[in-house]
Amino acid sequence: MGIILCVPEWFYTEWLFNKEFAGIRQVIMGLSVGIVTLGCNSVLSHYFIGSGRIRWSAASSAVGLVTLLIAGSILIPAYGVVGSAVTSSVAFTAMLLFSCLVFKRTQ
Repeated sequence: MGIILCVPEWFYTEWLFNKEFAGIRQVIMGLSVGIVTLGCNSVLSHYFIGSGRIRWSAASSAVGLVTLLIAGSILIPAYGVVGSAVTSSVAFTAMLLFSCLVFKRTQ
């Protein structure tokens, strides 16, 4: 993610795509935390499923859904596409925090 964040915006707007992708860097920055936390949460989710604790994986997804609905209703109208990227990151982070809490309590 660190390497992708270092790519300048002109790379997307002039070389890879076209001018319609102006502002993509802010979207990528908004999604970057969520991409990392989703990857970490996937590890814990697979652990829960593999150890027969499917309930915790489903509960984590439910926490993410509720967080997504709440954050999305606030951030998307105010910030548009960038708000939706941040909303996803907030939801994925909430899922990871919930999974880490459950993992710590069950160990």
